Amino acid sequence: MGDIEPDISGLRELEAEDIKNDDPRLRPSHVSMEQYLEMEMAAQTDKLTGLLNDRRFAMDLGNILRTGERNFALFFIDVNNLKEFNDEDKTHALGDYIIVRTADLLREYADVHTDQKYRFGKGDEFVLIAMNVTSNDDMKKIGRRLVSAFSGERDSKNKALPSACIGGIWVDKKATDDDVKGAIFGADRAMYEAKQRASEVVMKHSGRKPSRFVAYNERKHGVLADLMRSPRTELAAFAQK
Repeated sequence: MGDIEPDISGLRELEAEDIKNDDPRLRPSHVSMEQYLEMEMAAQTDKLTGLLNDRRFAMDLGNILRTGERNFALFFIDVNNLKEFNDEDKTHALGDYIIVRTADLLREYADVHTDQKYRFGKGDEFVLIAMNVTSNDDMKKIGRRLVSAFSGERDSKNKALPSACIGGIWVDKKATDDDVKGAIFGADRAMYEAKQRASEVVMKHSGRKPSRFVAYNERKHGVLADLMRSPRTELAAFAQK
């Protein structure tokens, strides 16, 4: 499968100061500002999927820290069995299809106006920042909706849909900058727990250090609630059976 050109027009409009790195001398004199902005936006976009990339994720997280934005949820999504798909098809066409389909599902199930979607590197990890999430229950609802989206079933053309393990963390309005930074590791750890267990799981943190957990099954979708090191964040992991 050939590369899909990124749809730059669909990205959230960037503030000029975010792109210029506060130094207008970085723009060559023969390049117009419009061309420069397009080049920078392309550099922040994953070429295969058209989603934002990890470079842009770092920029957006920096903006969150600078502006004091809170009440958001961070989800890490890890696509299952991508290596097996690529091993079966040496051209990687099937693997590319799964990656592109994953991006499509994120677009479909995320809020187009407030949520940001990213692909990390060239592999099977994706990140979703969902804004205006005002409770842990809201975060869990989003996580369950994502789990339903990544069912691994087949679409109307009998093509396999991707399945994934998903970890999420909610950061409330009282969260400190350290809590926000810790959310990255928390969501990634929740996703790792979901992938390791590959089952419906609910976990609750005991004590200040994230070392002891109580796990039990909960209906169809798994949820992990973890206070981490701070009462300002709650963590959930969602996994497919």
